[in-house]
Amino acid sequence: MSATGRQRVVRDGFWRDPDLAEITQEEKSSLLYLLTSPSSNIGGVYRLVWRVAGAEMGWTAEQFLSVLARLRDLNKVDFEENTGFVWVKIWWNHNSTAGAFSPKLRKIAIEEVAAMPEAWRGPYLQLLEENGIDRASIGYPYPSDGEPPNSNSNHIHTPTSDPKSHGSEVVSGILDVFLLAAGNPSVLVTMLSDLSKKLGNATKEQAQWAGAAWREAAEKGGTKSPEAYAVYLCKRASLGLVTRPAGFAEQEQNEAIAEMKNGWTRLMALHGQNFRTPGGKIAHINPNGTISFPDGSVSGVDALKALALIESGVWVELP
Repeated sequence: MSATGRQRVVRDGFWRDPDLAEITQEEKSSLLYLLTSPSSNIGGVYRLVWRVAGAEMGWTAEQFLSVLARLRDLNKVDFEENTGFVWVKIWWNHNSTAGAFSPKLRKIAIEEVAAMPEAWRGPYLQLLEENGIDRASIGYPYPSDGEPPNSNSNHIHTPTSDPKSHGSEVVSGILDVFLLAAGNPSVLVTMLSDLSKKLGNATKEQAQWAGAAWREAAEKGGTKSPEAYAVYLCKRASLGLVTRPAGFAEQEQNEAIAEMKNGWTRLMALHGQNFRTPGGKIAHINPNGTISFPDGSVSGVDALKALALIESGVWVELP
């Protein structure tokens, strides 16, 4: 398995989506980039450094922004050039609102809604409504009578206490650990409640090892029934009998190395650029990806942390 960072899912219908039939290859490639960008988050509204994004597409920042402008005209994205915020409006065509606002991720998802540009929040909440999330359940009451327009029973009300929900099935947080380690396989989606029960009192480590073992076997084609093997592993995890998979440590190491390399490459794309730190210092990005200051000192901040500071706007880009 090639470890290249977080796993993102794009439905294969992307290539035959009638709404995208008339867009150019540049526009389609940019949408695919926005759906899978290393800077992306849970909800599809996040910040980019235009120069980095352009470099990752093989373009300049100006070329990338010109394509985004065309996609904005087509109502596929919106963006703020001055802040770096981008809203991928087709995000929920390829991602699950139930997963994004599940108990495990709910707090982060709500924080992302609060952090987005205020002018986008209303339309964004409306889009969430259309995809099954009751805005009142995430802290944004309806302005009039407190009830959603055309209210129906399809809205997902996420509870703040157990039992936790995953779509329409009742599951546990430990199941989330298992599914994440297993690669969030769609083949198991119809049996989430059963797997949750089989996990029983499994520890987080046991659930993680069980998921990794399932994924390893599935990738090697070593099981005739993926569903039955998942049940078997969850039962063993509940009893504390799952051993650490042979490739688990190597997988973790490879993912860490890949993430660091990816961060280093993206930081090097910013070489020559200056950023102002909260303390008022001017941080300069060197061609080799290191960071220096005017007094000659070299920052001990690694590439990933520096990128996080830049992409979150903590370090402000200077003209």
